Amino acid sequence: MGNDGNGNASGNGGTTTNGGDNQTTNNESKDGDEDFWNVVEEINEKKTLKVTQTRLYRTENGAGVYGVVKNTGNEPYSEVEAEVTLYDDKGEAFNEFIDESETDEIDSLSPGGKWDFNVYFQEADWNRISKYVIDVSGEKE
Repeated sequence: MGNDGNGNASGNGGTTTNGGDNQTTNNESKDGDEDFWNVVEEINEKKTLKVTQTRLYRTENGAGVYGVVKNTGNEPYSEVEAEVTLYDDKGEAFNEFIDESETDEIDSLSPGGKWDFNVYFQEADWNRISKYVIDVSGEKE
């Protein structure tokens, strides 16, 4: 991931919008797996750090979650984090990972700025995923 100098990070693209709901059912294709349509997405965000896009996808050795966080406030943020947790159909967490803006060469997420995060879960059982939760946090400068 890189930074365009305006507090906007660039990375892999995703297309599914959250639509402002805190819990939605993902509508991306799961390579023919009909159970994917039942995967639930839950987003916990700060008042001025909003997740504007998300996409759950399959990798060669597991799964990943791509998303975009936008600073909708009037103050810059530093150290923005997106923590993603995968759950099975029994509600048990079986995988968790954090993507941090500081590892993506972002010094600050300015007002109106966007940050693309990409969380990879190596060896995650694709067919076990029934829900994923995204927790977004950050420190104001």
